[in-house]
Amino acid sequence: MATTHSNVLLEKGGNFIVREKRINKRKQITVPVTYAYHGKQKIVVKHGTTFDLSESGMCFYTDRPLHEGLNVQVHSLHIWDYPRASTVRWCCMKNVSLYKVGVSFREKTA
Repeated sequence: MATTHSNVLLEKGGNFIVREKRINKRKQITVPVTYAYHGKQKIVVKHGTTFDLSESGMCFYTDRPLHEGLNVQVHSLHIWDYPRASTVRWCCMKNVSLYKVGVSFREKTA
């Protein structure tokens, strides 16, 4: 489920070069976040903690895996006045019950 957001290249001298693919710079921020998505028979609401944020997306930690392409509403009272429509771009397991999730926002802020 995990995808990469940078290209790592090996130079002749053995040095690694990392090329960032993101368009917008992300800033680290740690605040509570709530996210919601359509489950099998109901809307699932869960909580997490942000890791970083940009104009086009965010990364957060949560206790369950989210599959790539899942449409979610993310909200943090510390950042916005309303939920943001988002799409899960990647998810990777950090340990048994901790996942790091990257989402991109589906609409631009004013």
